[in-house]
Amino acid sequence: MTMPRDPSSEPALTAGLRHAEERVRWLLEAAPDAMVVVNAEGLIELVNERTEELFGYQRAELLAQPVEVLVPKRFQVDHGVHRRSYTSRPEARPMGTGLELSGRRQDGSEFPVEISLSPFEIGGQALVSAAIRDVTERKRIERELRAAKNEAEHASRAKSSFLAAASHDLRQPLQAARFYLEVLDSELGGKQGESPPTLEKLGRCLDNLRGLLNRLLDLSKLDVGAITPSRRAVGTESLLDRLTTEMGPLATDSGLELRAAGPHLRVDTDPQLLERILKNLLANAIRYTDQGGVLLAVRRRQGRVAIQVWDTGVGIPIESLDAVFEEFHQIGSSAHVSSDSFGLGLAIVRRLADLLGHDVKVRSELGRGSMFEIILPMALVTEEVPASKQKPARGDKVEGFVVVIEDEPAVLDSLRALLEVSGYDVAAATSAEGALVALEEADRRPDLVISDYRLSETATGIDAFERIRSRYGREIPGVLLTGDTSLSRLMRIGSEHGFLVLHKPVEPAELSKALESGLSGKQIN
Repeated sequence: MTMPRDPSSEPALTAGLRHAEERVRWLLEAAPDAMVVVNAEGLIELVNERTEELFGYQRAELLAQPVEVLVPKRFQVDHGVHRRSYTSRPEARPMGTGLELSGRRQDGSEFPVEISLSPFEIGGQALVSAAIRDVTERKRIERELRAAKNEAEHASRAKSSFLAAASHDLRQPLQAARFYLEVLDSELGGKQGESPPTLEKLGRCLDNLRGLLNRLLDLSKLDVGAITPSRRAVGTESLLDRLTTEMGPLATDSGLELRAAGPHLRVDTDPQLLERILKNLLANAIRYTDQGGVLLAVRRRQGRVAIQVWDTGVGIPIESLDAVFEEFHQIGSSAHVSSDSFGLGLAIVRRLADLLGHDVKVRSELGRGSMFEIILPMALVTEEVPASKQKPARGDKVEGFVVVIEDEPAVLDSLRALLEVSGYDVAAATSAEGALVALEEADRRPDLVISDYRLSETATGIDAFERIRSRYGREIPGVLLTGDTSLSRLMRIGSEHGFLVLHKPVEPAELSKALESGLSGKQIN
């Protein structure tokens, strides 16, 4: 489109100026944004067709008008001040950086804009071009994204709160049942010389329930980002030793052989999370293998390390290889697959591997078996992970005065019974105040304090530790029991304040070892 020119100005224009002006006009029309050229007095010299479309004016209605005609009336005075300031020091830059700018159409309606300013000169006349972009749609999308983000964050916070409460409340009855079972096992086993078969079956049922609860809560914690990796260098030799020691009996009970092989390498990972990944893979391999064996192998892989789990099981159809990592997905059948298998193990493997940045791969052949592998980066320094815990021999009695604080009656009663049958003197209470009263009545200094983390109202086990230590001595060891999801945070606090944190449901053997270490004066955190 050719812009109208004042014929009276033609004689004054040289060929060069006319060429420059025509070039400016051509560039303005080719621009995708509304373009407005303003002189030093703030009057509009040139506009393009996009300006007419955006603001609703005819071109002739804008020429020689103050540029403030395109600005909302409430901003016109300030705009004039800023425009004159810019004219004194012109430079190419965005206008109103950090501000929400608006344009005003001929009908008075307003819309959000972005403006870029560029000074230039023609024939000695100082001019400024303003590129004006309507950002209405972008602002709408930004508002929707902010709303969606706020809604997602609110949902995440609500889910985290629910998860923390559910984790605690669901673990409480399971913890009480586990302690009661150990007490009953000790009483009946002591009379009969061994554990009755029914108790052993009940113990396996509780173990299955605990495993399912842990897997469900693990998935939820991964969903809300409640698990934070703690990476360090880990030696594969000790890792494989622990895994074969712990998972070997499970394989043997299924009539399988579990072997480990490979060089002793060092990997950069979170050792606890990696163990959870490999335990899930091993348990899955054993579950779906009827005969043969399972191999846990370490391989070098182009500057990285592959830890593989091979089995001689039922295999996976090729069309289901990706689906095996989905929740509640199960493939095929095996003599070892029971009703406690809900297809959560591989879903947790995928989530944990993604969290750690480790690749997970799978190969399989129907009827011949499968191979799952985790690819990890090499580490420069290795650190040995402590050896696995050993269950103390039954009948070993210990002495000590232990204070137990738990606001759930069933858990309090079962824990007290477990400690008493193990030989401890126990003072039990539902709060720190009650514990202090019990200690006054017993007229004894406690040797160790056990407390649930969540007590009544806003009180916590940490508060209880502090109150008892203030009364009887800062060196009194403590064990904090928790079913909360914020385990890593509590463990850091425990390390700072000198108490051990155990995650519910706690195995009696694990609790026993913690108490023995605390009472013997060893560092238990």
